[in-house]
Amino acid sequence: MKNASAFLFILFTSLFTMKSQAQDVGYYKCYGGISLSPNNFYSLAFQGKRGIDKKALYGYEKTEEVSKNQIWLFFDTPSSGLMKLNIQKTKASFHIYIFKEKNGMLCDELASGNAKFIFSEQSTKDLNSEFIFVEESLRYGVVLVAKEGIKDS
Repeated sequence: MKNASAFLFILFTSLFTMKSQAQDVGYYKCYGGISLSPNNFYSLAFQGKRGIDKKALYGYEKTEEVSKNQIWLFFDTPSSGLMKLNIQKTKASFHIYIFKEKNGMLCDELASGNAKFIFSEQSTKDLNSEFIFVEESLRYGVVLVAKEGIKDS
């Protein structure tokens, strides 16, 4: 009977540990990013994360510090064309970065340095109608970065 109790305790402890670790993934990290679908409206908010991203967007940002207060978005392109970015923000400024890759594994490609960095812009309040040419059958990642601690949508 003691072995069964010890086994249940170990099983419960293992499940609790895995659940606790899984809760840390959110859209403020690459692996928890949101997959977007065409012609939709999304209302997202910065979660107010504090601290500096020591990886500096996997090494792609080389000139300035990057806050951990990020929103990661992904979309796959069915055809080549122009993508219209229209990001409206009311209070805080943010920085936008766009990456692309062809294997559907953008986070892995960023980590290995194989994703292509294609766009960066510091915005004071919004990004209204920026057009980006996109290629067919690629995965694009859009990363919005605000100053640490800012909670805004």
